Amino acid sequence: MRWFAFLMLAISFGCAGVSDGTIVKVLPHYLDAKGRHSDGPSLLHRDVYQKKLRDEPELINALRFDIKWRGGGLDVETAKLRVEVRSSKAGVPPQVFEQQIKLGGRANWTGVLVSAEEYKKIGKMESWRATLLVGDKVLAEQKSFLW
Repeated sequence: MRWFAFLMLAISFGCAGVSDGTIVKVLPHYLDAKGRHSDGPSLLHRDVYQKKLRDEPELINALRFDIKWRGGGLDVETAKLRVEVRSSKAGVPPQVFEQQIKLGGRANWTGVLVSAEEYKKIGKMESWRATLLVGDKVLAEQKSFLW
């Protein structure tokens, strides 16, 4: 009988409507003039191409953060991903980019794009912070080492 009471208590806490979310992974990708982050289908192609773009910054046209997140019970009307980027240029304030989320299942990927114009203002990225928000409430955060 105790196990049944414990099970009911656990289920009631799990279904209480409390929205929770986590950021699993953040992948900042440089994009070339054609909007590509890779020149082939495999992860090895992607990693080699990203190194090429880092070594030859004149080939970089824009930046995209691919963010894997999980969330249960999130209100898609007010939930969003925010990415803040710090520049290595002196005197450039951190830039903020936001993207509304779309629920697709247990784990989702959302891309947050830094356009070519914005990327030119920022220049070389020094650090970043990604935040999962519902309204103004922060549910999860992940940041780079130098943030």
